[in-house]
Amino acid sequence: MNALLGVVCDPGKFSAGVQHAVVTNPHPNYPYHCLWRRDGYIYDMNTNWRKVGGDHYNNRRVRYFVPPVEISKEYLESMIGKRRYGYLDVSLYPMLQSIGLNLPGTHCAEAVNDDLWFHAVRTPWIPYGAPPDPSALLYWAEQNLVEVPG
Repeated sequence: MNALLGVVCDPGKFSAGVQHAVVTNPHPNYPYHCLWRRDGYIYDMNTNWRKVGGDHYNNRRVRYFVPPVEISKEYLESMIGKRRYGYLDVSLYPMLQSIGLNLPGTHCAEAVNDDLWFHAVRTPWIPYGAPPDPSALLYWAEQNLVEVPG
């Protein structure tokens, strides 16, 4: 089974509310995190790229989409420990987005977007440019990918 792109939504989560307030086009589902799910595991950004159990977000609404390419387990596993979280990038996101700048480090939507690009899927956000936020990635997924039940 191929990996599924997941977008975690929760209007009651503090970070979802903050993102909803500062992004250009907030999604009504209050997305705040992006991930991959494959073979019963979740791969996502925390302080580093990590692998956790597939039930990690069971208490949240996760919307899953089928990517148009194979994202292999080997690829997802190979990224563990190689990505570091972009705290400065996230904290200055509204300003950096407006000028098209991306600072070192990676946040969740950026990692998923980079993975798509590295697998020849062209999204509106080029790697190393201003990355998407979870709302933007969710809007894109709704328009371009097939949603499946979680």
